[in-house]
Amino acid sequence: MKITNTLNEENEKNETNSNALKCRRMNCIINSLEMMSVL
Repeated sequence: MKITNTLNEENEKNETNSNALKCRRMNCIINSLEMMSVL
């Protein structure tokens, strides 16, 4: 039980980290588009 719990916790951490990275990437793209006056 302990092993599966820690694995699940690690998976959750990895998922939230990748989501945060995706958000940051999207923000960077949006910012550069705004800089070029596309939006």
